Amino acid sequence: MKSCILKLKAASIIAVILLSGCTKLPVKDIDLISLDVIEQDEAKIPGKYALIIDSRKMHGTYHPTTATCSIYEFPYDVRDPYANLLFETLKTSIDSIELISLDEKINESNYDAAIYIETKDIKTKFNIKDGIFTSDAIAFSSITSNTIVKIKNSKPSQETFNSTRNYRAPLGYACSKVHEAMKVSIEHSTHESALAILKFVKTSLNKNALNKTITSNTSPN
Repeated sequence: MKSCILKLKAASIIAVILLSGCTKLPVKDIDLISLDVIEQDEAKIPGKYALIIDSRKMHGTYHPTTATCSIYEFPYDVRDPYANLLFETLKTSIDSIELISLDEKINESNYDAAIYIETKDIKTKFNIKDGIFTSDAIAFSSITSNTIVKIKNSKPSQETFNSTRNYRAPLGYACSKVHEAMKVSIEHSTHESALAILKFVKTSLNKNALNKTITSNTSPN
């Protein structure tokens, strides 16, 4: 762990205090609720589907880009909440979907399609914007994820998404309110990621169903 450096100036004396480690202030209460975006007149996609999610990289630490708040570390961990967000969001549009753990061997032939979602990277940082009377924290979070839809007897569909969001909130005394900017930034980027993945999965499955219908209608009796 890198030591945190706090520089204090008193008259002409500059005192440099080396701390053994940063004070950890975990980012808590990150609300990753499921996104119910299905239209009222839209039927759920029929069939049986397997969902495999690798969210092991969905954790890290917010670090400031300036000296302000640099004596603190702001760790976060949304590995399980993010996986649950994706699962619950896809359930709103898919009739039957089963979440398969990473260590479980899957037999893809038992499903109409297998959906693989892997988080490639999550990057976070925050800046301090000083004002005349108050200062704000601007937190950034960026998620890169890869999604593969492997439909039975069809060519797999694959897409990579990058979801980047930022949020600005008051810094607070001794960085006491900086968590709000970080929390909301992560919530917004994960929700944006989930929506992009949902749209891609729905498009892939509906396109396959349409192709099957066209093939069936054009086949000779």
